Amino acid sequence: MKTPMIDKLPRTLIVGTLPYNPNESSRALGTYFSNWPKNKLRMVYSNKAKPCKGQCESFYQIYDLELLKHRINSKHSFGKIYNDADLDEIPASCDYSNLEKGVKKKTPTRYLLRKRIWNKQKWHSEELKQWIKEFEPELLYICFSDDYFILDIGYTIAKEYNIPIVCQISDDYYFLNKETKQTTLKNYFEEYFALFDKVMSTNGFSIYIFDKIANKYNETFKKQGFPVYLASDINVDQSRPIKFEFNYLGKVNLGRDKSLMALGNALGNIDKNYKVNIYTSEVSDKLKELFNKNNCIVHEPVSHDEVKRIMTSGAFNIIASGFDDENIKKSRFSLSTKIADALASKAPIIAIGGKGDGAIDYLSENECAFVIDELPIDIDALKNFICNTETIQKYIEKATFVYNKNHDFIKNNTLFINECAKYNGERNE
Repeated sequence: MKTPMIDKLPRTLIVGTLPYNPNESSRALGTYFSNWPKNKLRMVYSNKAKPCKGQCESFYQIYDLELLKHRINSKHSFGKIYNDADLDEIPASCDYSNLEKGVKKKTPTRYLLRKRIWNKQKWHSEELKQWIKEFEPELLYICFSDDYFILDIGYTIAKEYNIPIVCQISDDYYFLNKETKQTTLKNYFEEYFALFDKVMSTNGFSIYIFDKIANKYNETFKKQGFPVYLASDINVDQSRPIKFEFNYLGKVNLGRDKSLMALGNALGNIDKNYKVNIYTSEVSDKLKELFNKNNCIVHEPVSHDEVKRIMTSGAFNIIASGFDDENIKKSRFSLSTKIADALASKAPIIAIGGKGDGAIDYLSENECAFVIDELPIDIDALKNFICNTETIQKYIEKATFVYNKNHDFIKNNTLFINECAKYNGERNE
């Protein structure tokens, strides 16, 4: 596939929650918009974090607390413009105020409060309108969320400029919430689904994190799409000697904690020196103590460079999901960003979680990891895998094949920008 000429790429306005920052939040933006001229990219985002130099010409930041202050006192200004020339290469991490931490939790109060704060008449300021007008976008790109206002911002601007919409859907924001019996949010989600349907009826296309969610949404909506798998910046020429260490890097919610403890105990039964090393954040002292009792050691979160070092050290990389039906329902159309890293690492992978989980099914169907999808763990099978270097090597070779087939950066980046180039100067009918 040939990358289109720069002048064929449309001026694209991105609407999302998180700004470009390769060390924290923008795996997808980095994959999709690399090679895109930054003078043809701007972004509106709803987070307190500072963006990073190199991706977009300009960013327009609005976030909850500033918008809330404006609602209380109309004289309080909100909205901040960051221009690429003034940005640092790698900005500091964002520290949230207590209010914003509370708003981040997915409770009924959080959804309702944010919808009220982000009333269209409030976020759609004259300054924002002028900033968009200067850019004259030709394409609108929405990083989907289950917050109503993200879709509202994108849809409003796209209709105002009569331009197509590209939908980036990396998680199941539609069917999961359709099935949730949350009476408090009944009216909220009725409005959200109606807006979702409008966005998915516009001209443009959708991109998805992998084929399972793409197939499900293509069956339902007029706006067709395709998977654009995330790439990894891990680059290893060949596999290292196997180290009998077992590392998990990531969150421990959605039943992952129980899965990791089950694996820790199983490994301890094979060899008392085998333990699960967990690198994660925001673990309570009680949970940390519980991990320790189940042969797991909790470490502080590490930098991205250290993540790459750990994952390519030759140790076993662990992918974990939950086993409970409710947890599987939440993750059935999800694919962890760590999947691409694990596949690229040329190190053995142990995956544990229930059948139906997106990541577990993906690794199982592609036969590129030792998958534990039933409890109790078959300790003999796990031991045979760990002790068989020939079997491990076959899994590594298959993982490399799957990475090159699905996650190759150039292939996915070219696919995406070729599709976007079709909408250069095009308007909705």
